[in-house]
Amino acid sequence: MEVNLRKLYPSLYHTDEYVEVTEAVFEAISAFERAEAAWQRRKYRYKAHYSLDYGNGIENDILFRPETPEAVFEEKLLRRDVFAALRSLSGPQRRRVYARYFLEQKPAQIAVREQIQPGTVCKSVHSGLRKLARRLAHLKRR
Repeated sequence: MEVNLRKLYPSLYHTDEYVEVTEAVFEAISAFERAEAAWQRRKYRYKAHYSLDYGNGIENDILFRPETPEAVFEEKLLRRDVFAALRSLSGPQRRRVYARYFLEQKPAQIAVREQIQPGTVCKSVHSGLRKLARRLAHLKRR
């Protein structure tokens, strides 16, 4: 089966470029195109006939596109990498970074819980973030 890359990636391909793909890949592309067309029809159809406050999920369908399997998989890989990098930090740094950014606690709250100065928490979190940035630098290149 042949697929036109210009149709899939119009910003990258300005002329028709056909490639041979397996039947499974072709079916996946076709399924995505059908789902996208159905979403566009629903958006067009229901926007004019119902209030978005109706409560039957139309508002969510219009505002939030369903995630593709690729996006879900990439998110899973990113989470795995971030948590692996977190596990590589020392115990106190890991607890403080986790509390600060995942539990959204303020440095003063963390300091009270650990019975240390808030400045120590800030320094520890800042140092932990630098270490995480070094360990996750490969993700920027993706």
